[in-house]
Amino acid sequence: PFIGAISILPIATEKGKDHFRYIGLTLISSSLILLWWADLPSAWSVVGLENAWVFVHRAFVAFVLLGVLYPIVAHRLQEKEEWVRPLMRMGWILFGIGILTGAVMLGGESAGVWNAAAVDATLATKGLTLAAWIAVTARLLQFAAYPHATDRVAPEDFRTFAVYVAEFALAFLCGSCYYHFPDLFAGLFLKWWPLVVFAIAMLSAGIGEWLKRVDQKIIADPIARSSLLLPILPLVGVWWFRQEGAEWLWSDWGRYSFLLLSASMLYGLQSWIRNSIGLRVLASLLVLCSFWTFLHSNPDLRFVQHPQFWILPPALAALIFVEFNRRQLDPNVVVASRYVSILIAYLSSTAEVFLKAFEGQIWQPLLLLILALVGVGAGILMRVRAFLYCGLSFTMIALLGMVWHAQQAIGQVWPWWAFGIATGISLIVLLGYFEKNRSKVLAYLEHLKKWEK
Repeated sequence: PFIGAISILPIATEKGKDHFRYIGLTLISSSLILLWWADLPSAWSVVGLENAWVFVHRAFVAFVLLGVLYPIVAHRLQEKEEWVRPLMRMGWILFGIGILTGAVMLGGESAGVWNAAAVDATLATKGLTLAAWIAVTARLLQFAAYPHATDRVAPEDFRTFAVYVAEFALAFLCGSCYYHFPDLFAGLFLKWWPLVVFAIAMLSAGIGEWLKRVDQKIIADPIARSSLLLPILPLVGVWWFRQEGAEWLWSDWGRYSFLLLSASMLYGLQSWIRNSIGLRVLASLLVLCSFWTFLHSNPDLRFVQHPQFWILPPALAALIFVEFNRRQLDPNVVVASRYVSILIAYLSSTAEVFLKAFEGQIWQPLLLLILALVGVGAGILMRVRAFLYCGLSFTMIALLGMVWHAQQAIGQVWPWWAFGIATGISLIVLLGYFEKNRSKVLAYLEHLKKWEK
């Protein structure tokens, strides 16, 4: 092939002979790949897929090398315009073939066909694999950030896509490290790998924000988006990849709650940087899931034993979220969310009261009473009728629950008589106050109508 390329070269240097230039570059590329295979036994004598790994490996390195080398030559030969386009195009073609070859090689290693070959390879061979993936990443990022020659006319979508491919190349680099040096991934790394991925996600978010500030938006946006997906890998991976013989696992409910809390902190930071309501919602949901997971890890705090612990926090969290973002939400959505959240919070506490009604415990109705009074106070301070109405209603339910618990505790009926008499007296006093201060009460009711729903 090399002799054929030399024979075509005089014709390829003439203008209008682009197809001869492509043929010449193809023959030169074939010669270099065959030269790389020169010290290996005949490919036709290879028996089984296991012996083919070294051929695939060297082809991968050669394709990547040529894919990087041809654009450099094109940059050096800018004065010879007839060679720039063929060199650039041939470089991208060989570069793409190299990436596909590397992916095939990594797939064979992950499938166990070439796993032993990757481990038993020489240190120089392993270093070439890692250097090739690093070159792939660098070339793609250079194309996205600082294109030259014919790459300058590439659309921004192509350059953005190149950044995503570069991120996959980094993932393939990590995979190659794993299959070439499996001992490095044992021990502490295997034990703490979810936290390592979280740290990479944090670093990726910081790099994306820095690139955005230095006006490298084409690279910044894909990196920032990828930082949003990285925390999902540990949350899913701890259930998929389980370390055999480990003393403890991240899939245990108690430790998994810590992972969920860490992911919520990352998304909370992203929501603060991006000022995104969607990310705030996601961070809140992860905090809630972390809390639920922690409760599930304790047999005494399961849903059947204490439904209030499971239902009250999300209701309060939803209410707080709506109040903080009420100016950005539709008013009807705000009103509906208030009533739904308040009712769920109070009903969960009410269920706790009546589920424990025959155990003689007083803290359940007392907690409901405190929540109801807090709701009344919040309604008065914030001038929100939903808080006031629901708080007053469930204050009465909490009092009924306390009387019920007292009656069950002492086994007598007189607590109900005392409660009924006290209620009647209070109503008579309240009606007398209304009759004596009718104008003030009506004015207050008119003022109450102006409060938020």
